Amino acid sequence: WPSVERRDCTLAGFGRNMDNDTRLHFSAFYVTQGCDCIKDKGIICTKIVKDGDDSPCFGDAGSVLVCDNKGVAVTSHAISATYCDNPPPEDGNTVMGCGRKNTYFLFSYINPHLQWYHDLVPKHY
Repeated sequence: WPSVERRDCTLAGFGRNMDNDTRLHFSAFYVTQGCDCIKDKGIICTKIVKDGDDSPCFGDAGSVLVCDNKGVAVTSHAISATYCDNPPPEDGNTVMGCGRKNTYFLFSYINPHLQWYHDLVPKHY
């Protein structure tokens, strides 16, 4: 990950969105490495700017995050933006998720796993 704090990146996927249609969706993000209390350099984090913006959603896990025309990360999951300050409620009723600005969207950075990938793929393909 470069030394710049933010990068402009895009994500394409067929996951659900605010309209529940089946088109391929593109989302543009400002992306940082880690989010607040999550300092793992293998995690790339993003938030949308305002409620209703297109974002990763159910069905997008595994989609590739593209920055500077290169695949850099794989879509993982979402957590509440208050995750670092407050443990998740036991009832699970936090309003977060697709198209919500109070949600961090997490991606697994590909680069730390390249050697594993190169070791595995030639053996099976």
